[in-house]
Amino acid sequence: MIKKRIGIIGLDTSHVKHLVNALKDNEELQITNVFPHSQQDFEFAYRKITENVRYVKESGAVQMCSSIQQVVNSSDVIWIESADARLRLEQCQQVIPSKKPVYLNKPLALSYQEALEIKDLVYDYQTPFMCGSALRWTEAVKVARNMDVQSLECFGPIEFQPTQPGYYWYGIHCLEMLQAIVDTKLNVIDRLIESTKDTVILQDIHQRVHQLTLNKGNAYDFGIKVMGEDQMELLQVDKLYDGWIRELLQFSLTGIAPITLDDNLEVIKLIEAIHQTSRE
Repeated sequence: MIKKRIGIIGLDTSHVKHLVNALKDNEELQITNVFPHSQQDFEFAYRKITENVRYVKESGAVQMCSSIQQVVNSSDVIWIESADARLRLEQCQQVIPSKKPVYLNKPLALSYQEALEIKDLVYDYQTPFMCGSALRWTEAVKVARNMDVQSLECFGPIEFQPTQPGYYWYGIHCLEMLQAIVDTKLNVIDRLIESTKDTVILQDIHQRVHQLTLNKGNAYDFGIKVMGEDQMELLQVDKLYDGWIRELLQFSLTGIAPITLDDNLEVIKLIEAIHQTSRE
């Protein structure tokens, strides 16, 4: 069987090692081409490149490319795994016209306007496209979707990076979990900023009220509190990448995304609304 060739653009995320390991014994997909793509002023991500390049090289016969276009020309599927979302539109403008399946690391963009430009590219070229936080495909989210939900609290850590404004860097994870569970539009009601945490209140179209609790400091656990009519159940979010990797590999084979581009756009719109809503 001839394996589909995976090309990776950007080697500055912790995802890279997980993806390499997931494909070690895969009979249908193989990482064949990579192009490190980041910017030095985003030091948190940029410093991962050297180690990730070495890890990818040790995994097998992988070609180190010198440009995005070289990756596109030499691959059947493209994974854009850059942590630096300032590069999203530039990368998409070079990759999407190929009409080859494209996975884009979260967030879709750093503004709603850029997100719309990426949507237009995807629609114009009819390119198979997938984007999203890994946490929206965790087992806990899957379980919560099948529960009687009156209200939800999604909690987890929040970190801030100067080059990736506000919730685009880490706050997005809890927001995507919430969106995946309620599966409907959300409106931002309030946001309280404290020294130890941010709290965001949202309402869905069924008038249910939900909460994001984003912890600052050394609290790194993710979880979901599901409030039903008579009880509350706490779901621990673990094995953060397992469900995402399954969905990504399936998308790479079929070109059918497990999330709509409209949902991606809604996440960006909500982040912009959160940024405009604050109370200290």
